[in-house]
Amino acid sequence: MKKIIKISLIIAFLGIWLLLLLSNILEPNMIKIENITNKSIGIDVRVVGNITRVTNLDGFQIMTLKDQTGEITMIANSKEELENIDNVLVIGIIQEYNSTLQISADKIIQLDQ
Repeated sequence: MKKIIKISLIIAFLGIWLLLLLSNILEPNMIKIENITNKSIGIDVRVVGNITRVTNLDGFQIMTLKDQTGEITMIANSKEELENIDNVLVIGIIQEYNSTLQISADKIIQLDQ
């Protein structure tokens, strides 16, 4: 009986370790802005678009991200000058603020032109 418990614990720990490893390696799904809905809240996403407007506030920026299908507000803790940048890849999580959907950006990567 003790042997079965030890084997079960080892398998459980290996499974948890594998899940943690995969969560750091796998990237979120690519999505178009028009496909972001209330069902998307809390989901990690990747979006490619253009930054069209930036408002600098104390410690973070509010931006507008636009692709061919629409635009969405994006929040980032960045001090870089990001206004009017074409072709950026944004990795972040969909959130709702004041009944409006927005992306809380974890990474903003400028793509080659």
